Amino acid sequence: MQANRSYPERMPRYVSRPIMHPFESGHLRAQWATILFAILGVVSLILIVSTFAELGLIQKLIDGQHVSQSDLDASDDRQRLINGMLLLFYFVSAVVFLMWIHRAHRNLPSLHARGLRFSPGWAIGWFFVPIFSLFRPYQVMSEIWRGSDPDTDPKNATAWENSPVSPLVGWWWALFLASMIVGNVVLRLAFNAEEPSSLIYTQTEYLNYLKDYRTQDYMYIMGHCIDIVGIVLVIGLVRAVDQRQQRRYAKLTSLSAIVSEGEKATFTGADGGELNCCPQCGKGVPPNWRFCFHCGLDLTDAQMQSSLQSRGMAGSEAATDQSESTGTESESLLQPFSCPHCRIPADRDWEFCPNCGENLIEKRRT
Repeated sequence: MQANRSYPERMPRYVSRPIMHPFESGHLRAQWATILFAILGVVSLILIVSTFAELGLIQKLIDGQHVSQSDLDASDDRQRLINGMLLLFYFVSAVVFLMWIHRAHRNLPSLHARGLRFSPGWAIGWFFVPIFSLFRPYQVMSEIWRGSDPDTDPKNATAWENSPVSPLVGWWWALFLASMIVGNVVLRLAFNAEEPSSLIYTQTEYLNYLKDYRTQDYMYIMGHCIDIVGIVLVIGLVRAVDQRQQRRYAKLTSLSAIVSEGEKATFTGADGGELNCCPQCGKGVPPNWRFCFHCGLDLTDAQMQSSLQSRGMAGSEAATDQSESTGTESESLLQPFSCPHCRIPADRDWEFCPNCGENLIEKRRT
């Protein structure tokens, strides 16, 4: 018994919450993040040098040597200027870095990664949630790293879950937390420093104040040394993820080995309608569908649409074989069924929803 299926001309548009976006390269954002982080590292290095100069003045005062008021004022002005520049570049680089994280995570579904734990919004939102900000950003970056793996099987949308996480991610986050801890210590030292309460104070009070200030500067230098190492790691991390996503996307859009160049562009379905050939699995897909219901490949990208129209299988034979393979099971397969995510009508032998990319095999099991 042959199944006589009729494919709709266009799938209903899913409007409540799109889960797929065409791939948009994050390379420009990665470049800007790299430049800004590099500038931030240079400013941090300048601040370290300036702080050592300030320590020299403090040590002279502790040793009882004369230091002019103009030298002290010049040191204070220099420190304020460099700290202001550091704060500015820190804010701008943090904004660009979060924008890059959002783009990198939003690209994961278009890179054929399913079953993601986080959304692009929460990928940056977890940085600002108390307690969770201590570990969630690491998990987000780990998901981005694994989901961008160019070496996983493109036909398996959950293969990324078994990809290893680079130690680079762990070291970046460990240094980020260490920098936060040292910064907190420096703030506590600044607030707890016992500055002489009046213009008339003892020599002991004055020396204790200078020693506290010296300790604060040493911790300050330590924190910025950690920041510089962390900046080097985050630059390497951004560049590595960007390259992985570019390689992954290139791999998904150049699967010419799966469909040979000599085959025709389209073939005919069981109902006589013309079907495109999925460049990933080589099976028939109606022209206006957004996802291949056999392998889940995202078909919305312009380059992918061009690939669909330039490659194919030999005419009606493939589609006829595909429809005949259902055999006597066609009656049960064509019973009413809908995607549990976007609620469009679906056949029971479809592996993925052609509208939203939902894995229908797992949903049928439950």
